[in-house]
Amino acid sequence: NRTVYQKFVAENGNEFNQVTVNLGWSHSSYDRAIFPTDGFRHSLKLNLGVAATKNSLEYYKIIYDASYYHLLPFSFVFNAKARLGYG
Repeated sequence: NRTVYQKFVAENGNEFNQVTVNLGWSHSSYDRAIFPTDGFRHSLKLNLGVAATKNSLEYYKIIYDASYYHLLPFSFVFNAKARLGYG
């Protein structure tokens, strides 16, 4: 009863010559860079694996990250984070 990973390695091996392309975009509206108390940040990342040789893999991943800060009474800070990905 092998795992998916063990089955993949048995069928494809565990060494690959890989070319990767990474793209990203980020925007932040934080009120300060360190210890923010207000603002929103979001980023989008794309990672592509390009089949350059016979023993390379083709794949893609896209990831969206978001973080929100809001100042509450008594100097408490509310922080919510989210990450969505597909690959």
